[in-house]
Amino acid sequence: MAFKQLMAVYKTVDFAACATAAMREAANGAEVVRHVRAATGIDIRVIDGLEEARIIRTAGESLPEERYDMTVYVDVGGGSTEISVTENGRFLQSYSFKLGTLRLLHHAEDPREFERLEDWLRQFADRFGRVNLVGSGGNINKLTKLFGDKTGLSMSVNQLAKGYRKLESMTVAERMAAFKLRADRADVILPAARIFLSIAELMEAERIWVPRFGLADGLVCQLYQNRLRKMQKA
Repeated sequence: MAFKQLMAVYKTVDFAACATAAMREAANGAEVVRHVRAATGIDIRVIDGLEEARIIRTAGESLPEERYDMTVYVDVGGGSTEISVTENGRFLQSYSFKLGTLRLLHHAEDPREFERLEDWLRQFADRFGRVNLVGSGGNINKLTKLFGDKTGLSMSVNQLAKGYRKLESMTVAERMAAFKLRADRADVILPAARIFLSIAELMEAERIWVPRFGLADGLVCQLYQNRLRKMQKA
């Protein structure tokens, strides 16, 4: 209800409300959507993993430095990891894997999912070592801030590996104290680092670019693009 009131105050002309893996797999997901619609008039759109990857990619069309022709976008969430691949700005493929921070934290992942991710990425094996690897999501943003370059926009895979080992050696309480992390970040940041590190090492990447965008940014970009098209047609 608070968001509905804020939109009224700021005279919002357009908005989007989406839910991802947690709502997709929740037993009462449809009931929650109906309840929110009845209480606020806001219709939540439950999107699948592929659409989530496409939306995120919308916000990531420019990189701090484009070293190679191929770019792989990786977004790690609580329930899933979305990967999109582009070449010279042209979309090639997207895939959603059931590997998320909460799944790993609670040992609820399918052990074969890492194998499926590896098998899928190996179709680009001839480009390993020559791909822009771009990470998005709150965890990679925080990891880069803690262990990455001073710019906060990238980190080497070596920096990520050292950060992972450091975090792994600490308890959640120790991470909270040492890095000033909230409890809900201090626990999931370790499995997030593991997922990003696994992908980076498999792809023989030297660096991960972290331009600090995610699903919300992609939705804003889509809304803006749609608004521009309507204005041009008017």
